[in-house]
Amino acid sequence: PGTSEGSVSNTAQRSLYPNPVSDRQLITLGEYIPELGMVSIVDMTGKTVYSSRIYYGQNTLDVGQLAPGMYFCVMTDGGRLMRTEKVVVE
Repeated sequence: PGTSEGSVSNTAQRSLYPNPVSDRQLITLGEYIPELGMVSIVDMTGKTVYSSRIYYGQNTLDVGQLAPGMYFCVMTDGGRLMRTEKVVVE
């Protein structure tokens, strides 16, 4: 099986701001409308510590309850990986 099967095009515009973050992080999805968009914040042990639906346009994540450290922000749409990005919580 190929690694690109089932993945969403990398040309879709997605951004995370700010990074590092201390309380609220903004995820913007442009040029792509997810049908079943989800975002998960995963700690370095692989445990999901935050999960929420995401939609076209701007989405705000409240990460103020997370302990300072490095996490992965994993965005999916219907189980297909859209993007994974490192996030630092201060």
